[in-house]
Amino acid sequence: MNTIERNTRMAKHIAAMRVAIDQANWVPYEGLPGESAIASQEIATAVGPKTAYAYLTPYADCFQLVGNYISEGRNVLSTCTVTVKDDFTAEQAASAFNAFAEQAEAALDQSYARSLYLRGMRPRP
Repeated sequence: MNTIERNTRMAKHIAAMRVAIDQANWVPYEGLPGESAIASQEIATAVGPKTAYAYLTPYADCFQLVGNYISEGRNVLSTCTVTVKDDFTAEQAASAFNAFAEQAEAALDQSYARSLYLRGMRPRP
């Protein structure tokens, strides 16, 4: 698949995911397909707000939803991956984002600063 075909297919999947992105409380992130995040989410933590990003990246003959959120020097979303096959329907692409968002939420809630926030610790004014 050449770059134009890949970007066209990626844009199709991103468009299909827009409603799921909104419903999962992520914000669509504008940019060129393959060059930037497709969505972001501000996360409340004990040290203040931090941002998580979701990416749709080419992988072999399909795409993968992956994330990035650095906590204690590591990407806590590194294990959150969902495959998006090239021939997915719009509904399947939206379901893929929902699956990613569920994985991401669980991983984010286990990050150190977020877990402190969930237990009641708030940033100092």
